[in-house]
Amino acid sequence: MKRLFLVFFALTAICSFAVAQPKAGSFSIIPRVGVTLAKVSSDDILIEENFSLSPKYLTGMMIGADFEYQLTDILAVSAGAFYSQQGEKYDDYCEAHDLSTKNWSEMRDLRNRYDYINVPIMLSVYGAKNLAFKVGAQFGFNTKATAEMTTATFVRSEDGKASTESVEKSKGNMDIKKFDFSIPVGFSYEYMNVILDARYNIGLTKVNKYGLDGKNCVFSFSAGYRFTL
Repeated sequence: MKRLFLVFFALTAICSFAVAQPKAGSFSIIPRVGVTLAKVSSDDILIEENFSLSPKYLTGMMIGADFEYQLTDILAVSAGAFYSQQGEKYDDYCEAHDLSTKNWSEMRDLRNRYDYINVPIMLSVYGAKNLAFKVGAQFGFNTKATAEMTTATFVRSEDGKASTESVEKSKGNMDIKKFDFSIPVGFSYEYMNVILDARYNIGLTKVNKYGLDGKNCVFSFSAGYRFTL
């Protein structure tokens, strides 16, 4: 994730020939669309004693708009509203470590999907031409939470060949906290009203209701277009 952030920064920084950022006193609407890479920290699934599955980053999408006011030549404030797909995924797991057994099952495609409406309030500081550092606060409101999994059962015949007995997909609702608070930090680069934006949301609120300490960890990468009013 850190390497991806550095590549994004390098690509935007080399475009030093771009036009200047908006003038002080201007107001803009910036629709944006992009992707998210999300997981929940410390949200391991205990499978058996001394063995658990750790969460991995899940890819989703985001779409919405920022409403920005340019305070001075180097400072701007914005408020936005975004639909954001978040959650986490896990590696596949086979319940039988010794595959010589007659019957065993595998757990595949285990994913927790959390949909949020996020409201970020950001301060942008322009440290170079069209390149802005961003920091702020984000209020998230969960609209949907589901868990998905595929279970495959296998049977080994007398001749030693294994065959699939059944494959079952399951999906169910999850009961998580409806409110999420995070600190977004990142940067953006603008050229000809097109804005490339990269952020990392540092989750400060526990996602689960029942004692687990996991918090949302979300990278977002988006492209937007500035309409100055």
